Amino acid sequence: MLAVLAGFALRVYGIWEVGLSHFDEGIYAISGLWPWTDRFEANQGFYSPPIHPINVGLAMLALGGPSDTAVLLPSLLFGTLLIPLVWWIGRSWWEPRIGVLAAWLVAVDGLQVSFSRTGLTDPTFTFAALLALYLCRWALDANPAKGLGPTLFRVLIAGSAIGVAWNVKYNGLLPVVLSFGFIPGEHWKRRAVSLALIALFATATYLPWAAMFHVEHGYGSLMEHQRGYVQGLAAIPRNLLAASHGIRSLALAWPPLVIVVAGVGLPLISGSWRSTLPWGVLVGGLAALALAWVPTVTLVVLACVGIWGMATRLDRIAFCWIQVLILIIPSLYTPYLRLWLPTDALHMLLAAVGFVHIVDTLPTRFAAPRNRLAASLATGIGGVASLLALVVALSTSFLPERAVGYRSAARSMASALKDSNRAPVGLVRPPLVFYLALDGMSVGRLAGESLGAISGNQWLLVDRAVEDSPDFERELQARVGVSLREVETFPVEPSHITRLDDVPFAGSSEESIDYDVHVYEPAAGGR
Repeated sequence: MLAVLAGFALRVYGIWEVGLSHFDEGIYAISGLWPWTDRFEANQGFYSPPIHPINVGLAMLALGGPSDTAVLLPSLLFGTLLIPLVWWIGRSWWEPRIGVLAAWLVAVDGLQVSFSRTGLTDPTFTFAALLALYLCRWALDANPAKGLGPTLFRVLIAGSAIGVAWNVKYNGLLPVVLSFGFIPGEHWKRRAVSLALIALFATATYLPWAAMFHVEHGYGSLMEHQRGYVQGLAAIPRNLLAASHGIRSLALAWPPLVIVVAGVGLPLISGSWRSTLPWGVLVGGLAALALAWVPTVTLVVLACVGIWGMATRLDRIAFCWIQVLILIIPSLYTPYLRLWLPTDALHMLLAAVGFVHIVDTLPTRFAAPRNRLAASLATGIGGVASLLALVVALSTSFLPERAVGYRSAARSMASALKDSNRAPVGLVRPPLVFYLALDGMSVGRLAGESLGAISGNQWLLVDRAVEDSPDFERELQARVGVSLREVETFPVEPSHITRLDDVPFAGSSEESIDYDVHVYEPAAGGR
């Protein structure tokens, strides 16, 4: 399938040059060393359930040892597998044309491509969540005339799939909540019971990890930690705008071009292209221009059109429920852009439904011979809009970024400090700890309250992305209790995704965050 190959090519482009810079990437990288350490990073459970770090460790084994590229492989794999999954869902729930268009949109979407090149959990979770949602509907649609056995089999499969998603990310019950939309209609009581059993099986799949976490940390501490990210209903408008800005900043040039091609291609394969092609060009051009300019709004509008044009009232109810929830749920949380990956993938599906609906229905209103002038105008306007979309698209990149993260800084630091007898400790991000460990240098990570323990035979490493105070150096001196002399500064090249995620905590614009790592030593002369 060409969409899979194109999507894989974009995701794998320069992947060996991409490094780690996100805080969570470092946690998963350190936990991914479990084949050699027999354990996860101490606080791993607060960041995700076990499946993703297990996958990272397996990737390291597959590549012959620990490396930052191995940390990216699970996201690369599942981000690519999302493309055929979306194709299958589109053709199964609607028709082949929708599946193909949705697959192409996911394949070249900047948000999906960018996160598929990170070491984060979200591409894996997006794949698992969409697969679980598909299996939930498959289970709820089981024919009761075939007996209880086949129905229970489907329920068990769907519940296990949701349990897997839950073991990837703590919002793994999302497919269950979305599947409430599939309950209304005939046999709704049976469907409700089936969904309850699905949730029960999912819980049984998740419970072993929950029990392990409870023994080690207490499950209440995890709930408290997760509640700290919930901002409530009042934050929804602000977080929607933040997500729209972030998605636009990661956009690639390809999606508008896909829409232009779809606007021409759909009429050509319809068998009546002479009467439908002008309207396909018009719809494709205008949709491509809007997608290049305001991608999130365009996808939402096309999704709403798709829902409105669905064949049955029950389908409209189900997908209206899904559409509302996938916008509201991620907006309740701290505006991490990665939370929008499942929303984005589902929007691609629904937007494909809407686009095909418009291209199919619009010509029936203007196909009479007396509307030839209208057809000519449609072709002209569509052509101009397509050209404008191309101009806007050309202002964005055709290829994803290749930020090296902490890799270069860590290598330079290890080289500069390796001959010293001093032990490095510091306020640093986990990616730096991981990279230094690869170079044979163990770094003790400090909390702010433990800075007073710095001694004369230690280097103090300070990652300014961790300590981003305007009076940073003065506060550091006061907290350490000894005079410090800065030895060297090592520049870091964080990814754009890292910058976007850090904005909520930085209290400033993403451009103003200082990611450099500063190395200090206690100055001669004491306190």
